[in-house]
Amino acid sequence: AAAQLCGNGAIDGGEDCDLGTLNNASCQSQGFAVGVLSCTDGCVFDTSGCSAMRFADNADGTITDNKTRLMWEKKIGLNGTINHSNLQDADNIYRWSGTCTGDGTRCQPNAASEAACLLGVENSTDGCARCISGTCSVTPGTIWQWLAALNAAAYGGYSDWRMPTLSELQGLIDYADTTPPAINGALHGASCGGACTDATNAVCACTQPTYHWSASTYVSAPSNAWAVSFQEGFAPTQPKASAGGWYVRAVRGGP
Repeated sequence: AAAQLCGNGAIDGGEDCDLGTLNNASCQSQGFAVGVLSCTDGCVFDTSGCSAMRFADNADGTITDNKTRLMWEKKIGLNGTINHSNLQDADNIYRWSGTCTGDGTRCQPNAASEAACLLGVENSTDGCARCISGTCSVTPGTIWQWLAALNAAAYGGYSDWRMPTLSELQGLIDYADTTPPAINGALHGASCGGACTDATNAVCACTQPTYHWSASTYVSAPSNAWAVSFQEGFAPTQPKASAGGWYVRAVRGGP
């Protein structure tokens, strides 16, 4: 009788679930850490979307978040020395945008960074365009220059990397971690340091504890963009053309 009733949207005798009705069950109630529980055509739980771990190292320089299904770029080589020739170096800092020498507006230095910014920015596109007057002064380069280079190199085998939004970056914060950086060990492993140079090694992963740029412009002041600190989970806004620059981490997937 139960088999005949399977598919009616109600949980009958012998059924775990029926269509989208899960009887308040979840991956967690089935013993998994994260994921999305679903129901098969036979009215039993489908746990294929569940995972025992939130973050999975893919052994190719990428890390998958099984909760959000986002894939994150892995950082290595945290030793206090900037090395822009290595796109994955955790010490590398960038500005969000440069400044036009002619009129002081915020800018991108070339067509590739302009296109990456226009495609990936959240909210205002202030700082995405190339200069109309003068040249774009930016040292070090912009986050969008770096992103364009990452995609040109097909890092991890992918060319659809983007800058994370503020909410995506905040989703990485581990508020239970009292030792900076406040982030899961998959993104900051026990072997992080100058000798951590192999992004395919699961224990070799680094995260700078301070500010990381997001793709999100501050709506009330478009000359600023949101950043996230993994020191304590603080999320301030920073001037896009900030001379010092901040850190970056790319993501792919999502909406």
